[in-house]
Amino acid sequence: MDRRDRILQHCTQAQLGIEVGPWFNPIAPKSKGYRCLSLDVFDASVLRSRAEADPNIPREKISDIEDVDLVGSSVDLGRLVCEAGYAGKVDYIVSSHNLEHIPDPIRFLQGCQEALKPHGIVSMAVPDKRTCFDHFRPYTTLGDWLEAFFERRSKPTLRQVFESASLGCLHNGSGVLSLGTDSSELQPTHHLMMGYDNWQAQLVASHRDYIDAHCWTLTPAVIELILRDLAWLRLLQFEVDEIAGPLGCEFFVRLRYMGKDWQPHFTQEAYFSMRTALLQRIMDEQAENSPLLAKTRRAMDTLHAALLEKPASEAVTRPRIRGVGRLRRIVAPLRRAATALLPPRT
Repeated sequence: MDRRDRILQHCTQAQLGIEVGPWFNPIAPKSKGYRCLSLDVFDASVLRSRAEADPNIPREKISDIEDVDLVGSSVDLGRLVCEAGYAGKVDYIVSSHNLEHIPDPIRFLQGCQEALKPHGIVSMAVPDKRTCFDHFRPYTTLGDWLEAFFERRSKPTLRQVFESASLGCLHNGSGVLSLGTDSSELQPTHHLMMGYDNWQAQLVASHRDYIDAHCWTLTPAVIELILRDLAWLRLLQFEVDEIAGPLGCEFFVRLRYMGKDWQPHFTQEAYFSMRTALLQRIMDEQAENSPLLAKTRRAMDTLHAALLEKPASEAVTRPRIRGVGRLRRIVAPLRRAATALLPPRT
């Protein structure tokens, strides 16, 4: 199953959908028969002009830019669908690499609830912070999202823009790596002074620019904890249908809108037991690209090869064989334990 099939797994061409920010690469294009409304902050003519001016966009992809049906910010999705007469009529909302840019994700998701029918879905592809240029940035917490929500943010903060610059990194000339890659191979971009100068310039400017950035740095367990906590606090009425991946540099989130009166069906004891497990998973996730674990894996591989792949002709004396056997019995459980904590090698 490719990434497009994963995102559209429970969506059909006959259903009414919304795609957030498709630009030149729509997932559910009208040209392929989908009844999917496009939402973007710019209309189609501006998007095409911007694409023409961007040398990084393939020329043949510009024709894939479709008319924009809902012009405005994703944080205003609820208002936009109400004004357009689509409130409560939408079957699905899809988004690819947008959530991390949205200044106020809670308001966006509440807007999704305004648009969706009961049991409608939100399906998203989200970059995994461990496998992109956000690797060295701290992970996002529920408090970060709540702060943005109560401030009703409409643009990334100066801190978020600064951290994107000062803590960004590259891997072999790109911003992408895979789980299991030794993060000692990552090179920080060292744009510390550039980020600081920009912060100072924006503080004294008469109008603060909208500077795009990854506002949020997420992993599968991080976003699951945030979403489940928001449902527990009754700020959202989404059930987490599935969080799959990572696959390459991204993972996939599918939420199901359960209706305005829904609340999680957990006892407090069961909920906080699950929450504790998620917090522990988050700590494990942060270690998966650790240079120390990569070094341990290499050492265990070397030792395993020396013990188990030694040619028979080299085993010459009984005392030596007994010594190797004892060492093998000691090392084997250690290797199994270490391997269980490490991501699979690709």
